[in-house]
Amino acid sequence: MSDALLLRALATFAVGGVGAFVAKKIRMPAPFMTGSMFGVMLFSLFTQSAYMPSFVRPIAQTIAGGAIGVSIHRDTLTGLKTITRPVCVYIALMMSIALVASAVMYWLTPLTLPTSVLSCAPGGITDMTLLSYDFGGNPVQVTILHVMRLITGIGIFPIFTQAYLRRHGGAKNPGELPTSLPHGPTTPVSHFDILTNVAIMFAGGLTGYYLRVPAGAITFSMVSVAIYQVRTDKARMSLKVRRGAQILAGSLIGSTMTVSELIGLRALLFPFLIIFLEFFIINYVVGPFVAKRYNQDMTTILLACSPAGVTDMALMAGEMGGDQAKVAVFHIIRLASVLLIFPMVMHVLS
Repeated sequence: MSDALLLRALATFAVGGVGAFVAKKIRMPAPFMTGSMFGVMLFSLFTQSAYMPSFVRPIAQTIAGGAIGVSIHRDTLTGLKTITRPVCVYIALMMSIALVASAVMYWLTPLTLPTSVLSCAPGGITDMTLLSYDFGGNPVQVTILHVMRLITGIGIFPIFTQAYLRRHGGAKNPGELPTSLPHGPTTPVSHFDILTNVAIMFAGGLTGYYLRVPAGAITFSMVSVAIYQVRTDKARMSLKVRRGAQILAGSLIGSTMTVSELIGLRALLFPFLIIFLEFFIINYVVGPFVAKRYNQDMTTILLACSPAGVTDMALMAGEMGGDQAKVAVFHIIRLASVLLIFPMVMHVLS
């Protein structure tokens, strides 16, 4: 890389960092990803100088996969034993509805098939956006639609959930159910353990990348770290590293922004309505079915099916009287399942 390109890359990353800081201050959803993306988008549109090297993508994918792998510890698997059937049924129905919504979006909107599938996929915003590079989707459109989904999941769906519970007699006061989160890894670790985890994460990610396995970097990284975490309870990931990867990913997406793509964002309203309907069905048709069929608490299951992040929904479960641990387990398994299943679906479709 020439000195000029290196300076442009550093400037782009710095702008992404500023955007992430501003987004965090104004409390945007997924601020480090979305803030860096929007900041670099503006930088790109006004200066045409935004640039991120190609090797950033597998690095960001590897760290994103490792972040999910770290969360799959022994307590996650222990919690899963008590709700195996509800989780399996939920995952199967959720995936089926997401694929139907993807087909509807592809048939009724101008979006490409990869963009439609990844926009409807119930995965993390960073993960799905990074996968769009591997499968030929539009990363800007995927990101915007997932941001809209997160805003809806945090700002609107909890209101619907409370109304549903009041109507069906399921509302309760906080504290009526156990509210402890899975405690996560507690084994003391050394610097050697941290370096070992980093080595395992990148060994897995780079192996998947160089084998040219679909979504190999993110999937292999997640699986490698998850195995290490379950066996040793010593996997750790610095919050700064995770946020840095999100800023890298957001900067990478923003650097590809053009005026024509900016104008085309107006066409995302109808695709988002399809996504809204998809998650409404998952939340208020699949959720009650799973709760009643397997005698689960309705509040817990509705929050477990909500289209938002693990932390947001787990904390909300504590406020609404749900079981935080079960909500967290549901969402962790959802994220891991999407990363394992959707790349295979995309490979078949392509």
